[in-house]
Amino acid sequence: KSEVSNNTTSVDDTNSSELKNVFDVPQPLPKVGNGGEEKNGEKEKPFKSSYYYAHNQLKKTGGYTDGLKAHDYQMNGPRLLSKGGNRVADSGNIKGKCDEERKTNDETSNSSAKPQAPKASLNSIPLNRYLWDDDGNEQGVAKVHITHLPGKSPTLPSTNWGDAGVSKGDVASKLIGLHKNGLIVQIRAASVRYHLYIPRMYGEVEDVKLIVKAKKLIVKLTKKEKGSNVWPQLPSKAKNSNIDPIDYINDDLLIL
Repeated sequence: KSEVSNNTTSVDDTNSSELKNVFDVPQPLPKVGNGGEEKNGEKEKPFKSSYYYAHNQLKKTGGYTDGLKAHDYQMNGPRLLSKGGNRVADSGNIKGKCDEERKTNDETSNSSAKPQAPKASLNSIPLNRYLWDDDGNEQGVAKVHITHLPGKSPTLPSTNWGDAGVSKGDVASKLIGLHKNGLIVQIRAASVRYHLYIPRMYGEVEDVKLIVKAKKLIVKLTKKEKGSNVWPQLPSKAKNSNIDPIDYINDDLLIL
């Protein structure tokens, strides 16, 4: 019989050899920045890709063609590069401008929150002389007749309506108050302003209309209650304890 030699190696002998850690094997570092070697007249780029040098291609484009610099690229936050077509110098200027804009916005909001200044006085002359006409008709219509305008001072005589030269565009009226039970009528004649102001009328009114005649102004009031409800006078007899604080006299209704 011939003998056959056994050249097989046991498993224990294989495991006894030392295993290598792949992470301990030295690896070449990627070439970044100016440390790359020139290849074909151009510096070699990491990972063989031009993506990492999309802006800075010195030999082809002469550098950053969009005018950006290295410090313009900041991570973890936005960066303002230009404003209004002008380049922002540095982050210090950015902060200063932002603080200035924030201060301006705060001042604007504070100024809008403040109460508005009182309106300038129109130097209007009150009308205390008029005729009241209410016959208790079924339409509920009462009328105020203004035939004269007072003088600029108590010592000056009144002016006839026909001589004042007042046109339709020189008169305006408005129902005021929460329940529309107040009345303001404004008249403009030459350089003089007049007004008829009734903070609280005898009752409620649903409509007011001005009729300019050659010799007088008629203020036509349509009362809310129709029928034979006659008002003995235009102003209310009640005490004016809850008068609207708004300055209707200087609220110009004749602004063009």
